[in-house]
Amino acid sequence: MHLGDVAWNEANLQRFLKLPGRKILVRGNHDKKSTPYYLDAGFTLVVDQMVMMLQGVHILFSHAPQYAHTADINIHGHQHDLHCEDVFHRYWPLALEHMGYQPLPLDDHTVGVLQSWVKRGRNPSMKELFALHQNCLGMAGPRDYIGNTTAAMPRPLRFVSADGMSHSVSIDDIACFHYHADSLFLAMTRRSFDQHLGKKIYATVQLPWDDARFSQSYRIVDQKAEQIRSEGSGFPSDMMLCWFQVESMV
Repeated sequence: MHLGDVAWNEANLQRFLKLPGRKILVRGNHDKKSTPYYLDAGFTLVVDQMVMMLQGVHILFSHAPQYAHTADINIHGHQHDLHCEDVFHRYWPLALEHMGYQPLPLDDHTVGVLQSWVKRGRNPSMKELFALHQNCLGMAGPRDYIGNTTAAMPRPLRFVSADGMSHSVSIDDIACFHYHADSLFLAMTRRSFDQHLGKKIYATVQLPWDDARFSQSYRIVDQKAEQIRSEGSGFPSDMMLCWFQVESMV
């Protein structure tokens, strides 16, 4: 199974198709040719997503991460790194660079590890991701923690804590910001985190866009924060990764 963006040209596609075995393509954003084209080229099946039950684990295969999915775990590619913007659902991000451009076995051992991640109800640590077939580069870089893009933030985020106090976070205070479906992700230095958020319980957040669906504050259902030490991570200072699970109050 290939999780998308299979080849940049016809020669590379043919080289891939000469590998042994039946092949399934889960289309990526760069797989722009028609489904009949890929079937005629030699793929057994071409899909946008695929769901499989293996040893009791409900697995969703996709190219990009499917935020707020309902499977036990989403195995995806797309990012070329190992970062996770939603810790409230299970993900296994695959990066060819960390895989050494080699296919990974979906064997009893691998599925057994996935079972353990699902059972404990949290996403794998960076160490666990490396241990499961993705240790080719030997260490994680900043991109593996926060990615390489950030969403636009035309206005500051405004958090209201459980005690009624308002706290603002602007684009200048963060290293990364993303919002997907029901999950808000922030990365900031430990110093910035202590100044603007700190270890408080937050009740609501006002998202920074003018679209009508963001005119009202969102309720914060859950929140988590994790500190990443600068030593060995590639960051110049300690970083805080913050996740908020949110829902509309309308």
